[in-house]
Amino acid sequence: MIPYPQTFTYAPRPGYKYLVFGMTMSKVRDFATGDTLTTDDYGFYHRHGQMKYHWDPGVESIYEFNYPHWLEITAEDPVEMVFYNNTGL
Repeated sequence: MIPYPQTFTYAPRPGYKYLVFGMTMSKVRDFATGDTLTTDDYGFYHRHGQMKYHWDPGVESIYEFNYPHWLEITAEDPVEMVFYNNTGL
């Protein structure tokens, strides 16, 4: 099992930039049962210069609401994410 929380930073190498559109996580499933996990026991905090640090839990209102992200990512301004999983899976 992966220990949580896990912290990730996404950035290109210096001198380059990424344009990211629509970061989508999709629905998380329990692969043993096939059930969709809709709970705030997992989710992630994330931030970028174009959005403040905030929590997105694993609930239907997050995964079924299509809101666009259009981020310009550089080495100086990466996307930072911290994933939490307290489901026991």
